[in-house]
Amino acid sequence: MKLIIIIVIQCILLSIVIAGQIKLHQQNHYLLQLEEKYIETEKTKDLFQKIIGNFYTFEGYSEQNYSGKDENGNDLELSKIINNDQPILIFKYQNTDCSHCIEKVYEQIQDAILSIKVLFISDFQNFTSMKYIKEKYNLKNVMFLRIEDMPNTTITPCVYLINKDMKITHFLSITTNDIILPSYLKQINLSTGNIIN
Repeated sequence: MKLIIIIVIQCILLSIVIAGQIKLHQQNHYLLQLEEKYIETEKTKDLFQKIIGNFYTFEGYSEQNYSGKDENGNDLELSKIINNDQPILIFKYQNTDCSHCIEKVYEQIQDAILSIKVLFISDFQNFTSMKYIKEKYNLKNVMFLRIEDMPNTTITPCVYLINKDMKITHFLSITTNDIILPSYLKQINLSTGNIIN
């Protein structure tokens, strides 16, 4: 009989300890979730501060007249591409930028319905890579401009609209977050008068 009482008491004590451990684990898990949300909120806040800062830095800035070669090896200047009232959406990056980030851009351009010209400006290593990218992602209404040296003052990767007056509008640095780009592309369609289905 004593043995049964001892076993029952031990079971009760063990269940109290287990319940306490479960409650402690739940509290720790909740605190960890709060910490992750706080960190994510701070990252988001930093991201938007960076986006807004870059926007005001480059908005209205005159873009330089880049010269280089298109995917067929022809000499080309940026001002020659922008020859009408329709703005062009420019994605500018360097071969040292995050390749995964650039792949995401190609995928999102592929998925977007854009009725304006898109121009990728980069220091592509060769013309084959430009043609490969165009075929792999089935990019329509897209051009490439290969320039020899990207200026050090350029923030890349980035995207912006440019009109024939060579003024930058709708500047966005896309180095950190690929979630923003789809919304940005929808807004570009709205601001240029092109409606997405």
